[in-house]
Amino acid sequence: MSSRMVCRVYFSPQGTVKKIMDMIAKQFHGIQLICDLLKTSKNEEVELSKDDLLIVGMPAFDGKFPSFCIQQLQSFRGSSTPAVIYVAYGEGGYGTTLKELKTLLEKQGFHVITAAAFVCSQMTQRSSDEEDLKKIKEFTEISKLIDQHFSENYTETLELPDDKSSPKRKFSFRPTANDACTSCGTCVSICPVQAISQKHPQKTNRWKCISCTSCIHVCPAHARGFYDRKYERARKYFTSDQIVKKSEIFY
Repeated sequence: MSSRMVCRVYFSPQGTVKKIMDMIAKQFHGIQLICDLLKTSKNEEVELSKDDLLIVGMPAFDGKFPSFCIQQLQSFRGSSTPAVIYVAYGEGGYGTTLKELKTLLEKQGFHVITAAAFVCSQMTQRSSDEEDLKKIKEFTEISKLIDQHFSENYTETLELPDDKSSPKRKFSFRPTANDACTSCGTCVSICPVQAISQKHPQKTNRWKCISCTSCIHVCPAHARGFYDRKYERARKYFTSDQIVKKSEIFY
């Protein structure tokens, strides 16, 4: 059995980032270390050697990945360790997410060898159509090939672009609860930024909320959602033909 460590690190409030992670990581042999940042509020420092592998998956919210994840990612240390990164993005585009993630990991001692941006949108309900699945498979195969030839003398530098397809029009919504809410507190416990109080779970602190939708997906009463009247107009805008997005691979 391989003694190599394959470390999976992801933040997956809707479950899609995890689904992609499972598809990618299972193709790499080694001891699988799983770090779910939605369920782990504080990580102990994890050190990986040059022979290990780090795979990081993040959602992109308005072209950024959640700022609270930065401190958690800083607990991972590499030693010229190869890293594979990807983001799942939707209506806001992926912006500078990949570049920022790459820069952060390089400061932590990792060498990013491949990167990808996969289409996923809460508004469009698109998370893994046939074309996206092909891209995930292609990305995995390319990553495996480069990883197999990776060594401490590997000098290739990955250049990542900004997302030029991000729409200029911006929307900002926060999930709340309707009358079906039973005040069970499930949303309170899952919220990664403590934007929902136990006393008033129907409301959301708009200044703390990052609209990750984790509370929507865990609500047993299906009471939480985007109930702003402007949301429907925004959904129609992002599902129109003027917004065309494709998954991308960089290596």
